Amino acid sequence: MRVTYMDESGASPKEPLLVEAAIIVHGDDQVVPVEEHLEMLVEKHIPFDKREGFYFHATDIYGGGNKKCLFHDKNEWPDKRRLAILDDLALVPAKFDLPISIGIMQKAKFIDGLVASAIKAGAKHSRQEIAVAIHALAIIQCEVGVELWLRKHTEKEITHVIAENNDEVRLAAKEAHMMLRNKSEMAKEGFLDHPCFPFKRIRDGLQFTTKAESRLLQIADVCAWATRRIANNAPDAERFYGPFRRQIVTRRKKYNCCV
Repeated sequence: MRVTYMDESGASPKEPLLVEAAIIVHGDDQVVPVEEHLEMLVEKHIPFDKREGFYFHATDIYGGGNKKCLFHDKNEWPDKRRLAILDDLALVPAKFDLPISIGIMQKAKFIDGLVASAIKAGAKHSRQEIAVAIHALAIIQCEVGVELWLRKHTEKEITHVIAENNDEVRLAAKEAHMMLRNKSEMAKEGFLDHPCFPFKRIRDGLQFTTKAESRLLQIADVCAWATRRIANNAPDAERFYGPFRRQIVTRRKKYNCCV
């Protein structure tokens, strides 16, 4: 059995892209070794008195975070020291051969299309509703990649999906997740006898937790962060995206199921 860990980057309204990244981990063979490796990285990079309750968050490591963030003091945490942490985190997917599924939403393009359809239908959508829809669709993209990877590379393995907790999108994402596993609901949406839907390998409901509770979310976090930066042509983007580039799975075009 596999466990899929999923996290996002770019939720801030000012960010043009929202990226969701999911890592597929073998429950018996990989979860514990990856957790132990993350603990080793904490011991390598984080002072002993700062380790209690600590977890890696790529955005804070790269930018220094707010005044309460461990990495805020650039004298204590110069670029060389902080970027070395990100280098080590970016190496983890390839080191343990973890497949990565990516979902990307271009916010402006989605909003333009949504506004146009809303005007035509005489409807209105709040900012929160739009943000929820964007996040839910990125999660669906991610899950399509996970489902197809399992079908192609395993004989009958299933997975449960664990996502970073986000109260704003919990309900919409869980409903979309359940719909994608329901044959009659997918038929109502026009996906009758579709090769992708309903999902067969992704089982149970979408589960939400925090990085502190589920350490492997920290790897999904750095993958989402680095992918968003490469898509935005940000400085140093290739440095952190390159190490796991070959681990990213693609949705097969013949299925015509990209969302």
